[in-house]
Amino acid sequence: METFPRDRRLSSRLNLLIKHYPGSLWSNEQHERRMQYQCAVQGYRRRRDTNAYYAAMYLLTSNDDIYRRTANCFCKDGIEFGYAVLKNTSPHNYALFMAARDLCDKTEAVTMADLAEPEVIDPEALRLIVNATLIARYGLAAFQIRARGAEYER
Repeated sequence: METFPRDRRLSSRLNLLIKHYPGSLWSNEQHERRMQYQCAVQGYRRRRDTNAYYAAMYLLTSNDDIYRRTANCFCKDGIEFGYAVLKNTSPHNYALFMAARDLCDKTEAVTMADLAEPEVIDPEALRLIVNATLIARYGLAAFQIRARGAEYER
């Protein structure tokens, strides 16, 4: 809640996310595997591997379709968003793509007003964008966030 500005409509959506938090930032096991694979393929580069880079990678590996459309965007210096194949992409994946670009390039294509509107950003896309924002702010440590009452995993 502290990560986003106060907005009544957005706050109610964020409260629902908190209430229904599944205990992991990952969408599913395939999401985690795709991101781990992409990290292994890209290797480590100190200048490139920022919190924003990992946040964008998180979004762009969240489902098979967005990953296939953007896998060629990952390069040794970062993410080249111009290489994405977005023709006929779903509104869900387009929102994820634009949010990833916003996080990396510090643009504002996805606004707080967009996040507040379920017709613009569907609930699953909102959950992923919020999670990516946490990764951009707190780094990979955000993956340690567990459901309230769960023990902290080391």
